[in-house]
Amino acid sequence: MTSDWYDGIGRPRYVVAPMVDASELSWRILCRRHGAQLCYTPMFHSNVFVKDSKYRRDSLQTCDEQDRPLFVQFCGNNPETMAAAAKLVEGHCDAIDINLGCPQAIAKRGRYGSFLQDEWKLLQSIVSEMSKAVSIPITCKVRIFEDVAKSVQYALMLQDAGCKLITVHGRTREQKGPLTGIASWKHIKAVRFTFEENNDIRQILATAQNLDDFRLVCSKIRTKYLPLHEGIQYYDDNNNISRNGFDLILPPWICQPYVRISPEEHTKKMNMHNKVQDENQCKRLHEDTDGNIISRKKMKKLRRILRRPPRPDNQSGRSGDICINNGCLNPLGGKCIYKFCKKCCRNKCFAENLDCTGHRILVRTRRDMAKKFSDICEKDSCQ
Repeated sequence: MTSDWYDGIGRPRYVVAPMVDASELSWRILCRRHGAQLCYTPMFHSNVFVKDSKYRRDSLQTCDEQDRPLFVQFCGNNPETMAAAAKLVEGHCDAIDINLGCPQAIAKRGRYGSFLQDEWKLLQSIVSEMSKAVSIPITCKVRIFEDVAKSVQYALMLQDAGCKLITVHGRTREQKGPLTGIASWKHIKAVRFTFEENNDIRQILATAQNLDDFRLVCSKIRTKYLPLHEGIQYYDDNNNISRNGFDLILPPWICQPYVRISPEEHTKKMNMHNKVQDENQCKRLHEDTDGNIISRKKMKKLRRILRRPPRPDNQSGRSGDICINNGCLNPLGGKCIYKFCKKCCRNKCFAENLDCTGHRILVRTRRDMAKKFSDICEKDSCQ
């Protein structure tokens, strides 16, 4: 990471991470009012962004005076397309981020996010092409590998390709949903060393397995920082975390722990859910009007018949007869008084000045009305 560039955007410490369908302009402005120093856009799909002007116009909404510094995040797997997308947003942001951390099924189908982390040559090409295409920095959000050394090598590869800043999500691609588990600070530290002053508390947090461990972390943090917050002790090195060397801007013990259920409990819960569904399906037996057991398919057919019962025999539709006009093979109109199809009936009525109430063809009636109207107009003009 180039220090001059990071200094140029104010060395932000309070960052609002990108969230799909949430990190739009109004949300970013609200976050900045409450202390956020850097915001990301939602993730944009580079291929759609380049090809669809409406998607581009609707997605990237910003205002320079209130929405900077800003990182725009893209996903994709084509170096040329990613570079073209970066070029389109270059003048509206301070850096462009590549999403290499999404673990969801849609990312697997689209071949982007964390499902590119094994394709190092492709990633090198993507980062390199994007870096050459724009004058602002290219950054990456990544997930870790099981092996710490490989995670470090992965980060170094992206750095050598032109990445100026790496955001490390300390979980593997498989750690998601109920199987998320605990983030590995060991991996994060290996990629980028952190402050040493809270390492003992951080170690408890990283290995916490129950609520008591999380309560202990909150308690230790509160005990350590409360005197600083109340002004009993004073910060020698403020670093923008207090107002006057005390009175912490964001007291760290305010954040309370949230614990997901364990993978074992999740698996047990899903097994019970499936078992209940299977039992309910076995009990849902379908019977006809005589009480006989029938299949679900046949039951649906019976319900359709009940909704639309068949016509009685004396109310059947077409008889199957054809038009009596010579050479015509069209079906006979059921109510035609001349026993013609509609086309032949229309021709007959037009030629012979007739009406057919069965086909609702009113040639004679309309001609009589037109003649009557013409006589009235002629009489009026003579007067």
